[in-house]
Amino acid sequence: MKKIFITLLLVSGLFARVDQWLGIYVRSYKIGYTHFTLEKTSKGYDIEETTVMDLKMLGQPKSLSTTTKVKASKYLKMEAFDFFLSTGDQKVHSSGKKVGDIVKISVQLNGRE
Repeated sequence: MKKIFITLLLVSGLFARVDQWLGIYVRSYKIGYTHFTLEKTSKGYDIEETTVMDLKMLGQPKSLSTTTKVKASKYLKMEAFDFFLSTGDQKVHSSGKKVGDIVKISVQLNGRE
C-alpha cells in the first residue's frame, strides 16, 4: 500500500487530481473495493480513501465501510482528518486537527462522544 501511495503522489505532480480504484479479493472472490483520490489545493492536498467490504463477523454477514479524509500541507504533513467506520449496527467517527505540535482528537461511537 505504501508503494501505491508514493506512486500516486509522484503522479500527482503531473496532474491536479489522482483517482484510483482497487478491488479487494480473498482467493478469487471479490469482497470489496477501495477508492482513493488525491487532489492538489492552494494550501496542499486533499486526500480521501473509501473502502467497502462484505465480510462475515462472528458468523454473520456484514458490510464494512470506512472513509478517511485528510487535509495535508504541501509537504504532506497532516493538518486535519476525519475517519468514519460503519458495520451497519456500529458507527465510529473520529476527527482530529493539528494545533501547533499537538493533534486534538475527538471520537464518537454510535453518536456518543
